[in-house]
Amino acid sequence: MFSSIDQLTTVVSGAPLPFWKKTESAPLYFHLVLQVTSEISDDEQEIQLKKYIAGFVRKTGGSIKTVSFAQNRVHLLVGLSQFCALGTFVRELKLVSATFARRKLGVETFEWREKYEAFTVSLSQIERVRSYISRQKWLDEQESYASSWNRIASRELY
Repeated sequence: MFSSIDQLTTVVSGAPLPFWKKTESAPLYFHLVLQVTSEISDDEQEIQLKKYIAGFVRKTGGSIKTVSFAQNRVHLLVGLSQFCALGTFVRELKLVSATFARRKLGVETFEWREKYEAFTVSLSQIERVRSYISRQKWLDEQESYASSWNRIASRELY
């Protein structure tokens, strides 16, 4: 057994304490907006890519609430572990999904743009953001992305 001095040293040094149980942390939710250089025109290809993205998120230990394709953008609402680096997650998601789209779906021109947008979402707003994301195609028909973006910034659309 550790003495109180050993335990204090362990806490300060950052080493795990033997009597602490590792607990699952609550996920952090993000609304991600990824841009593509060309649209996927086939509905079946879009469905397959959505399934692939959802599978990737689950495989990395995350949870996916919704995915929506709209014009040249993909909106996702994902829950990620607090220990998952968002930039690394997005980079890997782009890499594997672009490869899948090109090789398995035959969309040879599919390519993600470098930049993306990420917004944190509180637990109380998950359903509201999920609803917003699922309405993306309809919203794009009603207004421009810039106009929509201004409304997002002012919190009107959520």
